Amino acid sequence: MINDKPKIILEADELESLLGKDDITVIHVSSNNYYEQLHIPTAINISARDICAKNSRFLGDLPAINELTYLFASLGYDKHQHYIVYDDEGGGWAGRFIWLLDVIGHNKYSYLNGGLLAWVKERHPIETTINKTTFNEVSIDINHAPIAELDYIENNLHNEDIVLWDARSADEYNGNKVFSKRGGHIPGAINLDWLECLDASRNYRIKHNIGSILSKIGITPNKQIITYCQIHHRSGLAYLVAKLLNYPRIKAYPKSWAEWGNLETTQID
Repeated sequence: MINDKPKIILEADELESLLGKDDITVIHVSSNNYYEQLHIPTAINISARDICAKNSRFLGDLPAINELTYLFASLGYDKHQHYIVYDDEGGGWAGRFIWLLDVIGHNKYSYLNGGLLAWVKERHPIETTINKTTFNEVSIDINHAPIAELDYIENNLHNEDIVLWDARSADEYNGNKVFSKRGGHIPGAINLDWLECLDASRNYRIKHNIGSILSKIGITPNKQIITYCQIHHRSGLAYLVAKLLNYPRIKAYPKSWAEWGNLETTQID
């Protein structure tokens, strides 16, 4: 693990003051089309597809080790770099990339609060230059601590020390809207839609009182938290929020409802 952790949340003014520093790499997670229209100066683009497994049955699965190795080599990965991550739609994909950094054991990262939405609206500099990186051969090891798999969740459904945070909409949680073979939620899971974490009046920054909101519904720091949604996109923000609040034990279920809701053997409420 890398020591000397920076602040996990940066504001736009703080990031602007860091642009151009040698030990800073800004990561823009979105489609190539959005990136080509505008992005934060110096930012490198990663598509959402790049941070999901290519050949899994379940969209959202953790990329295979060779895929992760290629991804980070393509970024010119350096274990000493401070990666500042943002996206253009609320923080889900950025949170998922930060989860991937945890998975490879890199904890020198920050999230731009409000992402590109806040950056542009508050008139910080933008560019359209396509920034390139130098391919850097890397060796990646998997840290399994941030990963929850199906069997782990099934074996802990009645473990009072564990809380499952379902970051989907209430309609998905209740089974009224279905994107897999079956609808509903994992037994015991607590629902808080990822959008409830964001403050639209502050350009979609994370709410100041998000810790209080979570505590009131039972998602508390004394528990192990497992976040999930449909494909570990929206739950990427949930994972990030728990990290921001310094919850000490956080995992994400990458296959999420794409797996759980498509199997015939899983328990569903």
